Amino acid sequence: MLFRREEAALREALVKSDLIECVLGLGAGLFYNSPMEAVVVTLRANKHAEHRGKVLFINAVNEVAREQAQSFLRDSHQTKILDAYHGFADVPQFATVAPVSQIADKAYSLAIPLYVAGAKAVDAGEQVDAVDAVDDWRHAADASDNAIADVIALLRAEVDA
Repeated sequence: MLFRREEAALREALVKSDLIECVLGLGAGLFYNSPMEAVVVTLRANKHAEHRGKVLFINAVNEVAREQAQSFLRDSHQTKILDAYHGFADVPQFATVAPVSQIADKAYSLAIPLYVAGAKAVDAGEQVDAVDAVDDWRHAADASDNAIADVIALLRAEVDA
């Protein structure tokens, strides 16, 4: 939805309609059984006058805690995100208000790194932190191993039945 070519027409129509109020990027692992980062797009039919023709981008991918193999938002993370949302203003390396014209100049892409300085890049040319990459790979490998084990268990149950 944010930057893939297949959704370009939908993105363009949403941006031109001025329905998008906020694009919020969240950290990895917040949703059950999904190690991926998530994005919440807030739509509002009746934007405040000062928000019209603008979209707020929030990069909250680092606002996540991980304990005992679970990811969650602490109160401090939630407060920071809500303050940025309610403030609807630029916050260095965290939030940016972009006019629709700027989004149009970027082919209507809603990829957060295009607007928020310091946000993780999404293109193939980005540099990757090896420690983060190995950690992500380990989490993905564990999830894959668990899924395979579940399938094998189901197959064994069918064979034994």
